[in-house]
Amino acid sequence: MALSPAWPSSGGHPHQDSLLSSAKPSVTGSSFLLGHSEPFWICQWVDDIVLIEIDVGDRLQKAEKRIKDGVKLVFGSDGWHEGKFTTWSRVFHAVGIDWNIPDGCITVPHRKIDKVHSMLADTLGKAFISRKRLDSLIGVLWHVISFTPITKPFIQCLTLVQNQCREHNKPGVPMTSFLRKEMTWWNELVFQNEFVGLPMELFEKDTGFDESWLIVTDSNMTTLESMRLRERLVLHQDSPVQDGKGIAAALNKVTREWGPRLTIQGTWCRIIIHGKRWTTELVDKMTCKSASEQHDLLWCTLSQAEYRLYYSTHTYIADPARGGKTGIAQAGINQNRNTWEIQQELQVLGIVL
Repeated sequence: MALSPAWPSSGGHPHQDSLLSSAKPSVTGSSFLLGHSEPFWICQWVDDIVLIEIDVGDRLQKAEKRIKDGVKLVFGSDGWHEGKFTTWSRVFHAVGIDWNIPDGCITVPHRKIDKVHSMLADTLGKAFISRKRLDSLIGVLWHVISFTPITKPFIQCLTLVQNQCREHNKPGVPMTSFLRKEMTWWNELVFQNEFVGLPMELFEKDTGFDESWLIVTDSNMTTLESMRLRERLVLHQDSPVQDGKGIAAALNKVTREWGPRLTIQGTWCRIIIHGKRWTTELVDKMTCKSASEQHDLLWCTLSQAEYRLYYSTHTYIADPARGGKTGIAQAGINQNRNTWEIQQELQVLGIVL
């Protein structure tokens, strides 16, 4: 979020390599910048700029002077409009968000949430979605999902439709059952989550994990083991699990059953999921080929957001000394296997990440 004074910019002006940029398209320059000719540099139009600096000595004054000088140098004296710039503050509104540094929290204003609801409701009532409306809908959704990171993969479904409209220069798309289900789900997501007074610690990068799960598939059975809760869930089904149905259903079930006990106040509970490559890819992408499987993953994500669970994955490698399988995969997991033995293997897997 920080913008260095070394890269001056102002709202409504093109800015080279901006850290804060809107979703508006970039434009390629036609001259030289920093010794590089097009197309090796771009200008990107930005709506909001936030300059962050430490209040020590005269650093605030120097930072403000540098950005003013930079704007005047690039755009001339007419490029600076005092009315567009606020004063230094620890409680402010920027990029559509209310920031409170002393309390260490951020809030998505109700007007933003209301805008999402209104946009979704209006769109759901239409038989045809124009490209302009689709762009606006995705824009307001991006504002919200910035605060629920695990939902980001699911906007790919809408952006895919958006990109196809642009590539083929279509005026829009008809409202299909697929799009209707997608928008209904997004509406549920926004209604079920709180966006007031979110602790800033929620968005800190942390390489540690609070919990480890192991997913094992065997013919018509999917098993999940929890290292922290010392519990196991076994899901039997009639069809082979290699199609992803078993993983989607099992993940949805454990998220709802274990989620309330794994919630950590004020931050995300970071869970690493161990499994074979095809299972971890499924979790990473959170997408399936069939609509029924995707339904399970969508509701799984609602639970993740509700309980603030953050999934990461680790693919365990086959051991040639064990016939091309890991010890866990070779032995299989059955109802008679000692749970503690599985937990010990999970701890070893966690060490070698």
